[in-house]
Amino acid sequence: MLGPRSYFGEISVIDGGPRTATVIADTTVSALKLTSQALRRTLQKYPSMERLVFLKLRALLIAEGDSVSYAEHDPIDQSVLTELSGRLRKFRDIDWSAPAPSRRWRLRRTVGS
Repeated sequence: MLGPRSYFGEISVIDGGPRTATVIADTTVSALKLTSQALRRTLQKYPSMERLVFLKLRALLIAEGDSVSYAEHDPIDQSVLTELSGRLRKFRDIDWSAPAPSRRWRLRRTVGS
């Protein structure tokens, strides 16, 4: 379940591969769609957002049991995000473009949103 200010689908936007997320909303949702180019510009303009995406990709790899050579505070750039996205995509031999119950995210409105 995702709440306010959550994001999804970053892997395919970063590495240009097939989509990795399917979202089904339980309620009315407002969402912002970013193309790869728009995301790159946004991450360059807001390094704190780039850091958050890096930390999420890093955490996903670690959760899968993969070793990550980048520490939380290491310098990063687009190439690091692309590498981590590619590693995460290749970690399991699954078709992320086909919705599966374990890979499906549901958006919900929380109190105060």
